[in-house]
Amino acid sequence: GFVKVINENFSSTVPISELTKNCATVQRSGRLELTPPNGSQAGSAFFRQRVPIDNFIADFDLRCDDPSATGADGMAFIINTGSSSTLTQCGASGGAMGYRTGDAGLPAFRGYGIVFDTWQNGGEPSHNWCGFYRSTSTTASRSADVPEEFNGNGTFHVRVVGEDGRFTVLMSNS
Repeated sequence: GFVKVINENFSSTVPISELTKNCATVQRSGRLELTPPNGSQAGSAFFRQRVPIDNFIADFDLRCDDPSATGADGMAFIINTGSSSTLTQCGASGGAMGYRTGDAGLPAFRGYGIVFDTWQNGGEPSHNWCGFYRSTSTTASRSADVPEEFNGNGTFHVRVVGEDGRFTVLMSNS
């Protein structure tokens, strides 16, 4: 069976023994806010309990609430296979989305990253796309344009399924 790895209800504060909140990340009003809507911000949060990456389901909601603000290139869902010391780190801000070491840099974490990108940097497919990265590459190995704008368009429910070494991402806008 699958292991459910994210309880998306952050209405009560998750203790630091279970969840690290790093850099600009805060838990506020029943949500986990990775960054405020300001430029040059990065944030990350990691559950401390390791789970097998071959059979898991992660359900979460994604919102980019303030399209008029100067911030946000997007966010990344990180499947961190590195050491526990990386659970308190952030990647760079801007186009790195808190995941990579710089706009065009390698990922800052071992494992995999699924990015939800809201700004078109050089070499990216569009200004609104989802992509899959391996920690050994500076470019997405798979990507798809998302027809519904992330910015200012409400809540997107995301389900990431890891099964037998494959990852599937399902999204819907509610």
